[in-house]
Parts: sequence; structure tokens; C-alpha cells
Amino acid sequence: MPKKTRVEIVRKRSPEDMKAMLDRLVRSKLEEILAERGEDQLEPATRSRRIRQIHPGFERVKHVLYFEKWGCQTCGKKNVAHMSNAKCERCSGRFIQRMQQLEIQWVRNNPESQIADDIDHLTRRHRTARALLEEGEE
Repeated sequence: MPKKTRVEIVRKRSPEDMKAMLDRLVRSKLEEILAERGEDQLEPATRSRRIRQIHPGFERVKHVLYFEKWGCQTCGKKNVAHMSNAKCERCSGRFIQRMQQLEIQWVRNNPESQIADDIDHLTRRHRTARALLEEGEE
């Protein structure tokens, strides 16, 4: 009697599917390890809400109180909406834009630091996956 052969048809996955699958696997393994250690899961919004809840009351409202009493920290206007850090929308936007310009100029003047950051960013997932796999083997 001939031996029965089992044939499995495996669908070829696109590179995007493979990347998404790897991302899910790494994230799942990382969450599992963090849970074993008793650390928070990868939920920054939840974590920041918890931090805000235990933060002293004044720290949560100090910029609002400043804005109500003296107006915008930069231009002094009171009849505008409070945006963040005791600044109106216009001044807050200007501050953010100027900081972005400073960063761009700094990166142009210090390209070696950007190269190191790019390499670190590109290899971070690989290092994390390798560390997780090594931990799993122990």
C-alpha cells in the first residue's frame, strides 16, 4: 500500500505582510517579557494618564493659572485661547517652529551625530529582536 503524502499549500506573503507579522511577533514577545517582569505594557497614553493622576494638583494646572492671571507668557495677550505651557496658539506655534529650525540647523552643522542616530534607529528593531530571542532561549 503506497504511503500517503501530506501536501500543504503555503501562500506566498508580500514583504509588507511579512514586516507586519514580524512587528506583531516582536511586540507580542516584548509585552510578554515586560509582563513577566511586572513592568507596564507598551501603552504610553495609558501610562501618561496614570502619571498625570498621581502628579501633584498644582503641577497639572500651573500653566492654566499663569495664563488666566497674566496672559500669554511670551506676548502677554489675555483675550486669546491658551495653547500650552502658558502660551497662546500663535506663540506656541512660533516656539515649536523655531525649535524645529534650530534642530535642522544643528543637524546640518553636526552631520556625524545624525548618522549615528540613523544607524541606531535602523538597527534598533534588530537588536531588540535578537535580545528577546536570546532571553527566550535561557
